[in-house]
Amino acid sequence: MALYTEESLDTLRSKINLVEIMSAHIQLKRAGASYKALCPFHEEKTPSFVLQAGDDHYHCFGCGAHGDAIAFLMNHLKMSFVEAVESLAERFGVTLEKTEAEGKKRGPDRSRLKEALELACNFYHTLLLHSKEGYAALQYLYRRGIDLDFIRAFRLGFSPSMRQSFLTLAKGEGFAEEILQAAGLTTERGRDFFAERVMFPITDPFGNVIGFSARKLKEETFGGKYINTPETPLFKKSHILFGLSFCRQRIAKERKAVIVEGQMDALRLIHAGCNLAIAAQGTAFGDGHVKLLSDLGVSQIFLAMDGDAAGKSAAKKIGHLFQKKGIEVSVLSLPEGSDPDSFVKEQGIDSFLKLMESPTDYLTFIVESASSEIDLKNPAQKNEMLRKLTDQIRSWEEPVLIHESLRKIAQLTAVPESVVGVGASPQPHF
Repeated sequence: MALYTEESLDTLRSKINLVEIMSAHIQLKRAGASYKALCPFHEEKTPSFVLQAGDDHYHCFGCGAHGDAIAFLMNHLKMSFVEAVESLAERFGVTLEKTEAEGKKRGPDRSRLKEALELACNFYHTLLLHSKEGYAALQYLYRRGIDLDFIRAFRLGFSPSMRQSFLTLAKGEGFAEEILQAAGLTTERGRDFFAERVMFPITDPFGNVIGFSARKLKEETFGGKYINTPETPLFKKSHILFGLSFCRQRIAKERKAVIVEGQMDALRLIHAGCNLAIAAQGTAFGDGHVKLLSDLGVSQIFLAMDGDAAGKSAAKKIGHLFQKKGIEVSVLSLPEGSDPDSFVKEQGIDSFLKLMESPTDYLTFIVESASSEIDLKNPAQKNEMLRKLTDQIRSWEEPVLIHESLRKIAQLTAVPESVVGVGASPQPHF
């Protein structure tokens, strides 16, 4: 069933300035009564992407791409239909009317939630840079090698210790407590959700703040090292990858992504020019995250986990999720005790990019990891290792990938292909 009425969608389309939308993403050049550009959907040297002045559609005479502003955002930024429609409505000041069935499920005004989150982002950012309490957080960031350019580029902030500071400000700006709670900024007890933490804003593809990831500044601060905005109408952790708002276009274009463990790892890489870095939002990497990247057309994943036992364990689990869906996985070998953040600070982004040029493929990684945990001269232990590896591979979904992976496992472990079941039908799992 449609989410918004056709009448409101028609009103939106009539208000959209397509030139304004496209100019933010591609370089348009005026040519008489039209605009031309190099097509963003295929490689070309001579502009064949055309937009007629006053028209609400574009057309490429090279690849045949054709559509309106909604289609452009869906195809170029890989947004969903709802994301594209809502972002355009917000930009051009159009109120979208929901269908009768959806209207009954209507929650808080999403635009009002975004306004509250934007106010919070500015509040936290100002406190970090211009308050006595924020000074300690600023010094902490400086010690981490984070300079002012970095802080301003990603709008980092600081939430104060007084648990009603933001609530008081927001109410003075006319925000109802129900909106602040729905945005994940305050609690039901009338207190700020975040306190004494370095704040990392999380944004949608258009730069709208939809939530925060927050790191404790003092060890005695209650809660985990990182906490995130709770589930809200805007913030769904199982479908959010930190850093994706900065990297979505390049990831979609190059069809690859670098997955790291922490927010600082992702921001360090992005700030250094590696606009492929993303991290999960403090939750186990799941199928929703895999689908998010698969929908962008990603065909290769680089895992840059921390150089410790926990990092290797995470690489095994995350790699399995992608291999299961037929997406190639490579693992970067960081020095023991290192992470992408510290590695780039100490050795530079070029050294990190060199790691990406010679990664370890996932099968070699899991075989080497499993082999290091057993005595390979012990037949029973080697047999058990092979059983676990082959069971894992047979749980994958692509038959050719299963076949070729079993062959490689045989080569890597120096056993006949028949022993690992190359050519045999996958056994059912109950």
